[in-house]
Amino acid sequence: MMLHYNKSILRGFICSLFLAAIVLTTSTSLANSPTDKYHIYNFNTNTNLQKNGDDSYDIDDPCECLNNSSTIAYPSGTGGDDGGFSELVAITGPNGSPIVDQTLDFRIASGTLGVLDAFNVTAPAGVPVTIGTQMVYNTVTGHYEIPFVHLDGEGYTIVIQQFVTEIPGQIFSIGNHCSYPEPVFDPVLPTAPIEFDAAPITLGGTDQLGGSANGSPTFTIDGNPATSIDPSVLGPGTYTVVMTFNGADDGQEGIGTSANSALRGCTQTATQSITISAPPIPTLSEWGMIVLSLFLLIGGVLYLIQPIFYKQ
Repeated sequence: MMLHYNKSILRGFICSLFLAAIVLTTSTSLANSPTDKYHIYNFNTNTNLQKNGDDSYDIDDPCECLNNSSTIAYPSGTGGDDGGFSELVAITGPNGSPIVDQTLDFRIASGTLGVLDAFNVTAPAGVPVTIGTQMVYNTVTGHYEIPFVHLDGEGYTIVIQQFVTEIPGQIFSIGNHCSYPEPVFDPVLPTAPIEFDAAPITLGGTDQLGGSANGSPTFTIDGNPATSIDPSVLGPGTYTVVMTFNGADDGQEGIGTSANSALRGCTQTATQSITISAPPIPTLSEWGMIVLSLFLLIGGVLYLIQPIFYKQ
């Protein structure tokens, strides 16, 4: 996503420092400056977004999944909720064209929330970008850029302010809110031991945030691909079932709010241990019945074959 820097205002700053001092000592928000012509630009779709007639802005800021969330452990439900999204904000010329002047000064300003250093990613909290960090001029693209990371379900707001000879000027502010899927086993896997002769359990999963239509799960049991738990095939023991839930985009084009977070199609894993019980050991009375049954069986067989050996 890019922010389009207005060339006409830039020329005014360069031509007259005195005028710049007058204009830039007052911080001006884009939301209440109808003469500003800044655009928000999306790297992924190359869509140039103009200011609306009511002086508001359409924010097109698709999250990009890092697919680095921790695994959710069931039945406790711990883990997850710490996956990251990558972003790249840039100030550009019209329609993403280069800015020739490499001496402009754009800094991360107060009010920035949830923007984490893309080069110092530590789960789960991350390291916030320092207020006052300057956007870097990319000599290849000709854009002033800052990459960053934000977290699952937390969203971010980034505030950028221009400075001319250390005089604070105009403010750019944008934000977004995206989430990873929150898959659960469906049907729920038993926590009690599964009987050795129980019927197979079909493995399935749904997303608590988006429903079964918002992704597809695959499963392994102790690392082997599986579609069901068949106790008679697995045999007695404890096994680890892992679900890899591949989310799907919910159609919001990666644009969300805290009340309606966008699902971007990230991958989330979940795991649960299951135990299959061994066949029961016969009791003493049951062993007696088994021995008696064998004795009767052998006796019956000997009785039947006796005429063969004693035939006159």
